[in-house]
Amino acid sequence: MKKKNIIIIIGFISNLLFGQVGINTENPQGVLHIKNKTKKMGLVMPIVDSAAITVNPSNSTPVEATVVYDSIKQCLRFKKSTAWSDCLLDKDQVKDVVNVAVIGTQYWLTSSPAPALNSYYKKPISSGDNFTAFSYSGNSNYLYGVGNSWAIGSGTTVDPANKRYNIKPTYILAGGSSSFIVADNGKLYVSGNNAYRQLGVAGTTCSTCDVQGFKEVPMPFSYSDEKVISVANMNGSATTAILTDKGNVYTAGYGLYGHNGNGTTTDQTTFTKVASLSNIVALFGNDQNNLVYGMFAAVDKNGKIFVWGRHFFNYIPGFTTTQTVSTPVDITSVFSSFLSSGEQIVKLSLSYYQTIALTNKGKVIVAGENYRIGFGSGIVTTLTSVTPFTLNSGEYVVDMEADSGGAIIATNKRVFVTGLNSIGRFGTGDATIKYTWTSVSISDLDPTWNIQYIDLATNRTFITMSSTLSEGGGRILGSGYTIYGTLGSNNATNLFKLMKF
Repeated sequence: MKKKNIIIIIGFISNLLFGQVGINTENPQGVLHIKNKTKKMGLVMPIVDSAAITVNPSNSTPVEATVVYDSIKQCLRFKKSTAWSDCLLDKDQVKDVVNVAVIGTQYWLTSSPAPALNSYYKKPISSGDNFTAFSYSGNSNYLYGVGNSWAIGSGTTVDPANKRYNIKPTYILAGGSSSFIVADNGKLYVSGNNAYRQLGVAGTTCSTCDVQGFKEVPMPFSYSDEKVISVANMNGSATTAILTDKGNVYTAGYGLYGHNGNGTTTDQTTFTKVASLSNIVALFGNDQNNLVYGMFAAVDKNGKIFVWGRHFFNYIPGFTTTQTVSTPVDITSVFSSFLSSGEQIVKLSLSYYQTIALTNKGKVIVAGENYRIGFGSGIVTTLTSVTPFTLNSGEYVVDMEADSGGAIIATNKRVFVTGLNSIGRFGTGDATIKYTWTSVSISDLDPTWNIQYIDLATNRTFITMSSTLSEGGGRILGSGYTIYGTLGSNNATNLFKLMKF
């Protein structure tokens, strides 16, 4: 038997050296020919952490034509004479994908929104105080993080963003010091600050401590019957609200000013349904880093707007200047006089001395303190319509974000900002307060590109752009504070202009 085995092995080696190798065929048509008899199985290529670090058996550079599966880019790549190829995908597979160069030599892809959401309610990148979360979409989605330890699901600081989590995100929200990730299976995963049990899950070492590493959040419903689609937070992430595909809203965390919407001012340690809300299609918060200001807002399928929480000099008719609203109140009628036929509120932010509502036609309705709302000087005590810009032909409103005494509005071609400009977060080339809506110069934006998403944090701004060309492609721009590489930079230099990475 041993002799036969030796003869067979020698024969196989001879075929490798002097002929062709056929598997399941006696007539190979190349150096290696594999015939798939079952027509159900595929060829498994060698998986590497990154094509860039691939070596041959001698621990040196692979030879030309080496093929690997790159687990970071989630695709096949081959070695050319001097470099590795890009992903081996055809044009139709990537035309709707944004190709993002984020940090150093690392590259990611960010995808279009989930069907249930549009650009007003979702973005593929979100930043907190000292961390940033990126989504990745190639053949499948993955989450990447960079920044300060637990908030990004890591026990240590991550810099640059080379830590990948085996979560396939459809929605990302970075709070002040917490991360909220909705996976493609509708489950919510959380990590970070949990002082008020705003994550809806027990901490790692005690009932109220920080969550160290992403944990699945238990819900009062079965994930097989109801799925989370978006998340909003308030009070420096001390209170969290989630929206499900059934149109229900659930809250957890700090409740002293009615932010849980349950008719009381008590905290909630687990997610509990807001009983008075149903058929909700959009949910908004405001992560002002303060425990006493701001209101949640929800829009139902009929366009009705409901708010609850701490009304603090928002000047919404029907409320006193400082009032706790512990049960959602319908405020739809207060905006009616501002809206023309077919016009509707698509984004609403209610925070400290700041009410900003954006319509689908680019109209902005404001009340509050001058620079926070782009009104110039003084206090605006009644809801007032302002026109930061006029839409040009082919231009449309993309999104509005408000955070920490400032706001940003984007069309598919332009960006406008107002308010506090901490550490140059707006990308205007300086760090001065903007008292009126100010246009941001974006040198990297040309006619073949569209702005898709924006993200405004306390001290930085991100803009995601995509090409209008059929070949796809895209980029992310960032500005502001770059601690721990949170802007996609490997250095500690703060950026005062929007830069691509």
